[in-house]
Amino acid sequence: MPVPQWYFLPVIDGSLIHCHFYNKFREGKFVHVPLLVGDETNEGTEFAYNASSKPEVAQFMKNNYPRLSHEQLEAINKAYEDSKPLPKHASYFASAAGAYGDATFTCPGNIMTAARAGSFSSDLAWNYRYNVRDTTNIANGMGVPHVSNTNIVPVTMHYYLSFTRFLNPNICRYKDAPEWPGRRLKLQTSSTEMESIPRLEVER
Repeated sequence: MPVPQWYFLPVIDGSLIHCHFYNKFREGKFVHVPLLVGDETNEGTEFAYNASSKPEVAQFMKNNYPRLSHEQLEAINKAYEDSKPLPKHASYFASAAGAYGDATFTCPGNIMTAARAGSFSSDLAWNYRYNVRDTTNIANGMGVPHVSNTNIVPVTMHYYLSFTRFLNPNICRYKDAPEWPGRRLKLQTSSTEMESIPRLEVER
């Protein structure tokens, strides 16, 4: 069983950081500046343990999040037990990858975006999902992994450059790239469009 992925993270020290970041975002206690945040469809595949069983998924998550209770670990396993197996991996790799990717990348981004959109103005928060499928990654069971790069890079790059310069991804967006209102954008070759967060993702 692998050791945790991240050794150095912000800790509650009573001086700079007083409580969990999630609490601060939910309470609206953060700097209210424009926000752009996103993730890939399969954030966890680069990091997950190649689990063969539910106990291995639970132990992997416990190793990375030591304060998870037995009840919480059971809830995680239940939430991801129907994950479709991925090629060249053990039967519960997809469950471990889904749980880890959501917990570490996707859900924090969604919570930050929702908190920012709920304060003052919803048009100052942009969220995206990068879903450009590479045949080699798909065949290797990695899906669209963390920091996946393909031929849609100019579209993504121009959104970021526009946001960096003008705090708005739309002003200098790439030619033919869609207008990006304050909702989630799916970046996908020949199919970049707005999307709603799926109900299952919200529940997880």
